[in-house]
Order: sequence, then structure tokens, then C-alpha cells
Amino acid sequence: MTNQAQNLLTQAVETAESFTNAELVVVGYARADAYLDIAFRNALFATLLTLATTFLSPMEIPHDAALPMISLISLATFLASRLPAIIRLTSSKSRRSHAIDTTVAHAFLSKGVHRTRDHTGLLIAFFELERSTQVVFDTGLESRIPDEVKTTIVQSLLQTSTVRNLHTLPDAVAALGKILAPFIPKTADDLNELPDQATLDLPQ
Repeated sequence: MTNQAQNLLTQAVETAESFTNAELVVVGYARADAYLDIAFRNALFATLLTLATTFLSPMEIPHDAALPMISLISLATFLASRLPAIIRLTSSKSRRSHAIDTTVAHAFLSKGVHRTRDHTGLLIAFFELERSTQVVFDTGLESRIPDEVKTTIVQSLLQTSTVRNLHTLPDAVAALGKILAPFIPKTADDLNELPDQATLDLPQ
């Protein structure tokens, strides 16, 4: 599915850029961060809770059985805390937002979105675990597109919510060309400055 999504999104970028000088860059992530701190924190909490329960329990638990039991619970909690649903449940919104902001900033620089001739780069980043869509306009777009149009762009992409939504996401990306065209029209001297290929960091 990843290859299919990548191909459809790449075609969508090509379609959009046929109407506008804006340079679209699409990236998709399974998660914005490894969230190992969340997994270790949960495992520590489970370990302490198990220790307290063991010592306070009226039942006598053999010492040679207590350590393996505690270790098993700690390990199981750590592994469970690597699952997307558990991460969403046990991490704070601010923690996830920080991870998204860091990843988006890195993508904006590493993908060269800031290096276009007229600063008309547009980064579209999707995050599956966080269920988030981020849109970053370079300065050339920021200054030439009305706020209400930028809001329309963001809202149209937010509704897709995931890079695996093959029914609506490519169409939403392709439609950006006509939305941007009145403000950043296609010109004869336009250069395709950034790769059109979408980048998806998703499990197969």
C-alpha cells in the first residue's frame, strides 16, 4: 500500500504544479518520534506499582518468583507502550505536538523547501500516529496568499488525516494547484526546483 500511496501522491503533486509555480513537497510519517521516554516511563510506573502490590499483598509471594514476575510485567508494559494506541493514550498532547514541530522543522530544511528561487515552497506533512496534518508555507507564499485561502488549504488537507487515505488525499493535494494558481500562477520560466516524489516513512 505504501508504494501505491507514494505513486498517487507523486502524481497529485505533478498535477498541482501544472497549474502553479508553487513547489509542493509531501512527506508522510508513521510517527513523529520514537516516544521511548513514554515507554520507559510507563514501564517504570508498572514496575513500581507491581512492587508496591507485591509487598502490600496479604498473599505471600516467593522471592524467587517475585523478580521474574516484576521483570515480565515491566517488559510487557514497555512493549505495549510502543503501540500507537497506547502512545496516544499515555502521552500528552504537548509532548506529541513538540515531536511534530521538531519533525516538520527538520523536513522543511532537509527537503529544501526553503531553497526555491521565489520562496514558493509548500510543505505538507502527515503523521499517522498523531493523526495530524501540518502545512508550512515558505515566505513567498505566506506573503502572497490571503489568510482565508491558507485556511481553506489547511482545512482541505486536515480532512484527509492520513497518508493511507487513498480515496481523498491525492485529490486534495492535486486540487491545491487550482487553489494556488490565482496567486502563484504557472509561468513560462517556471523551474521544477524540488522533486515531485512524495516521501513516506511508513511500515509496509
